[in-house]
Amino acid sequence: MNGDFESWAQDFPVGPGIIPLVIADGLGGHRGGRIASGFVINELTVKFREIRSSETTSFSDLINGVSSGLIGLMEGDPNVVGMGSTVVLVCVEQSTLTVVNVGDSRAYFFDRGQLIQISVDDVPEPKADPKVRPRSAAITQALGGTASLQKTVVPHIRSFELPMREWSLLLCSDGISDFISDSELPEVFDGNKVDVIPLVDRALATGGLDNISIIAASFRPLTRSRTPRIT
Repeated sequence: MNGDFESWAQDFPVGPGIIPLVIADGLGGHRGGRIASGFVINELTVKFREIRSSETTSFSDLINGVSSGLIGLMEGDPNVVGMGSTVVLVCVEQSTLTVVNVGDSRAYFFDRGQLIQISVDDVPEPKADPKVRPRSAAITQALGGTASLQKTVVPHIRSFELPMREWSLLLCSDGISDFISDSELPEVFDGNKVDVIPLVDRALATGGLDNISIIAASFRPLTRSRTPRIT
């Protein structure tokens, strides 16, 4: 689900036994953010097919290639100079889950009633109240950005062995995580279906003016192949 055109949430097929889910949240104003996040999704859709394993260097090269592409795009359009995007990518392959992220878009793993954040926020350390999370305007790295300050992006890459039982994933932009507490997020998976609408409505009602993207999915493994099936 997308709140507006500045952020994108998508899954895309890449081959048997591989399920990638991704959110990109654009930065740099409405137009720049829309172009940046759309570019990130489109590039990942094309280039992810080249990634067939969970090797750290492969995912790092993938993310840095997309970031460099954003810089090149800015060189041809002065109206979008400084645009950038967060990204959180989760790849489910066979019995392994790999999460890759830059910025503050998040990924959560939900299993046996417990919700665990598996992405890492690129935000400054809180200086005053540790309970107050810094806003996305203060993220410490993103894809793209100002060309003169551009440096190699260092994505957070983590891999996990998946349990042989039903489990769930939730990916979201800061339009959700800034306004909905972690304790409320498991409500998405209550009952017999996945339902993100109540959380989106609540984020908007509590002042969520940022663009909202969210993906929620439950998986059930197939015993013989150990390849999860999305439900």
